[in-house]
Amino acid sequence: MQELIENESRAQEIRQLLGKTADTERIAARISTLRVGPRDMLALAGTLRQIPTLRQQFEQSQAKLLKDLAQRCDSMDELAHLLESAIEPNCPASLRDPGVIRNGFSAELDRLRSISRDGQSWLRQYQKEQSERTGIA
Repeated sequence: MQELIENESRAQEIRQLLGKTADTERIAARISTLRVGPRDMLALAGTLRQIPTLRQQFEQSQAKLLKDLAQRCDSMDELAHLLESAIEPNCPASLRDPGVIRNGFSAELDRLRSISRDGQSWLRQYQKEQSERTGIA
């Protein structure tokens, strides 16, 4: 990697980009053992967002190794977007805790949350709708 030794600015840029990435090997292991947490998934999404810029840096290189690496970089933008749109940015550490999924991601989940927060008014509304539908007071 003589090129990176000689081009300190490119090396520094790549170092900064890599510094913003998560330990994807650890996250993959946690996924495979079903022990992944929501924060791990957000870290994975953040890492996936760094790949296009890393790929660009690698493509600009003269080194064959970096050019080959650029060809194998797949940013998986769709997965990153799904993770970012589904998981609350300030989510809890565990999937068992409430507040992992963003409001607005799932209409059904939002409806159930509303029922949970305001069950009495939901019950009154449901009773009113059923009374109107059936004609039974």
